[in-house]
Amino acid sequence: VGAPTGRGGAAAVWTGSKMIIWSGFDNVSGFSDGAKYNPASDTWNPISFVGAPSPSQDAFAAWTGSKMLVWSDHGGHAPADGGLYDPVDDSWSLMSSPPAGFSQVGSSKVWAGSEMIVWGGSVGSVLVNDGARYNAASDTWTLTSTAGAPSRRGGHSAIWTASEMIIWRGYDGL
Repeated sequence: VGAPTGRGGAAAVWTGSKMIIWSGFDNVSGFSDGAKYNPASDTWNPISFVGAPSPSQDAFAAWTGSKMLVWSDHGGHAPADGGLYDPVDDSWSLMSSPPAGFSQVGSSKVWAGSEMIVWGGSVGSVLVNDGARYNAASDTWTLTSTAGAPSRRGGHSAIWTASEMIIWRGYDGL
């Protein structure tokens, strides 16, 4: 009862007591809204759409400890954007824009405890081996160093080990 429509590619986080989902794509209405699910009471509640980032399929999401961070490159079809959702206030705040020229498609993203790290992918048809870090507390972006970075690639996987981001495989153009 009250569950959102079925969808693919929704972003989701666990808050410690609730699951929050955002957007995704359904075959009936296209891009969708979001909702909170409370398993203790088995109830769904819609979340605000006011001030939210652009709806997206396959957006990255992370729980910051108090907010849901959502970031999407929109597959290169629209400018990358994101937002922070506060479930207590049921409100969104948009994230600042990344540094000029930074708009990777097919990048990997990890949550590093206080920052989202975005690395690799492509800008247009050019594969890149750079990245940026987003600090949610200060709403600021910092470009990452390319010293010792893997070769240019997209479609790779990444994990956070509690101290570093590890990149695995991907397509390097060969």
